[in-house]
Amino acid sequence: MQLDLFDREQEEEVFLEREVKEGDIRLITESELRRFFRCPYSYFLGRHKGLTKIPLSGSAALVIHFRNARKGLFNLKDEGGRIMPYQTRAGKDWKMAEDMEAEELAKHLANKSGDAFGGAMWGRWLRVVDRGSFAGRELIWSYDSQPGHRGSQLKTAGQTYYDFVMENGAPVLGGIDLTTSFQFDGLAFKVKFPELRKGTLTVDDPGLWGFNSYFSERGIGDINTSSLVTLRLLAYASLAQKFWLFREKLQIPEEMSEVWGGNPFHLDDRLIYRHVNCSTGEISETRRTDRQLGLFRKHLDRFLAAEEKQDYPISRKHCGSCPWNAVDLAGKSVCDLPQTTKPSAPMYYFDPLNYSIEVVNEDGEISLRGSIRHGEMVKEVNRMDLEHSLHGEDLVVYSSYESHARGFGFENRMIEEMDRQLSRLSRVMRRNVIHRLHFDRDFKYAGQRSIEELLGVLDYVENEKVYTP
Repeated sequence: MQLDLFDREQEEEVFLEREVKEGDIRLITESELRRFFRCPYSYFLGRHKGLTKIPLSGSAALVIHFRNARKGLFNLKDEGGRIMPYQTRAGKDWKMAEDMEAEELAKHLANKSGDAFGGAMWGRWLRVVDRGSFAGRELIWSYDSQPGHRGSQLKTAGQTYYDFVMENGAPVLGGIDLTTSFQFDGLAFKVKFPELRKGTLTVDDPGLWGFNSYFSERGIGDINTSSLVTLRLLAYASLAQKFWLFREKLQIPEEMSEVWGGNPFHLDDRLIYRHVNCSTGEISETRRTDRQLGLFRKHLDRFLAAEEKQDYPISRKHCGSCPWNAVDLAGKSVCDLPQTTKPSAPMYYFDPLNYSIEVVNEDGEISLRGSIRHGEMVKEVNRMDLEHSLHGEDLVVYSSYESHARGFGFENRMIEEMDRQLSRLSRVMRRNVIHRLHFDRDFKYAGQRSIEELLGVLDYVENEKVYTP
């Protein structure tokens, strides 16, 4: 049964502990939960195909690039330069960045200003785009202007993040994208803290764009309802209660941590989750108490129930940002189900001059094979088969279509060629040619509106047309 997790009455059950079965302990990662709540079928593909086997989306590369740049900002230097390739201490007192005031940080950070930091990120990104690969993986894009549009946000993001550091101090260097695990309700969880700062009781989450975790009902990533926030703050409180070194490093008072690991009380509203949208400068904060644990447990139970039943239906709400809505190295579509948006693909897919159609005539069948050419490489991306047979005085044609790259306009090119071939067939055979097209099977979802308009221009009525000699 699917629960309506926005029903406030159900949240009154928050203090009911999840039933723990014997042998139930297993490790669940936050990335698994985020992928599942974005699209269960995406989670299924991740378990069986693995992200390293497909090209890397430009947006994902940009996020990694920004993360690496943040770490690089704290490669400190003295007035005379660096003593070591990566220097975590600087100044006459040999301080770490996390212990420096704003005036000291300005002297010792890798970049002297936010403008310089953003400019350096932008310059390195241009080299990535020009190379067409990141960390050894081919880059794929959602639209042809995406590299410049996304990359141009880096300058603003660099300035915003730099100013945030000047105002709030540097994060604990060992806490930047710190991955750790903890146990709760008989299960083990692996989570990531984007940034942690001393004495703030805050998990900071600087990002290029607005907060969106997908770890919430219907995949809506609002910071105030997302169970990702609950999970990370729960991890923070649990680690603070269990490990004195964690408390010492983050300067958490002993008396506060003593209550965080108690039962049934786990969360304290003094803990803050702070997201920074570095493209706009907007900062969002939220808190959690044990009242949100009921919602978190229901999300978790939904995930575990789906795993037990192996039930992973597709959700087409986020096809545009799904890593599996992509063209793989062989030119095939990674997700084998119809998408609502076109897949991400290498940049040469966006140049119409790289696409061509080969017409193959065989007995009773015309085959149209569309290919993308890039240098010496040729990839077949779509195909239409037209099978015709004599019915009385007329030729009746049945078509079938398949594509690995929907939404790029290849369907339209294929349909135009199909129309030319059927007109020619009618003239050569001197017969009426009746073509019935199975639209829902062959052309639904990505690019369908443009296809419908084209069929209307070509005089198709209810997906059927009669060609005359």
